Amino acid sequence: ATLLKTGKAGFHAMHFINGRQALCGFKDGAVALYDFKREQIEWSTEGGHTETIFDCAFKNSDPNILATASYDSTIRLWDVRNNKCVEKLQKARGVLYSVTWSPDSTKLATSNSQGTVF
Repeated sequence: ATLLKTGKAGFHAMHFINGRQALCGFKDGAVALYDFKREQIEWSTEGGHTETIFDCAFKNSDPNILATASYDSTIRLWDVRNNKCVEKLQKARGVLYSVTWSPDSTKLATSNSQGTVF
């Protein structure tokens, strides 16, 4: 059985965020929010990253801010209210496979393909 159809090629990753929605990452660097109840994409970015998104995480203190980690060695912060990238973080090196916020949302950590945490 088909779980979801995004209608978009290059589907790469999915992260459930609650019982009815999931974040989807794509090889073209876009991210989308899929609603299972409505069976549709609620919102989607127009790329942003230049390569595949491997991980994403909502900010604990502000669920309107989403961080994404990518093969392009950047973390991008998105405002999901308007689907815009509000910040591009470029201090990490290598392919970024994970991203997470600290419990108090004051720090953002990512890890790369060489096993380094930034």
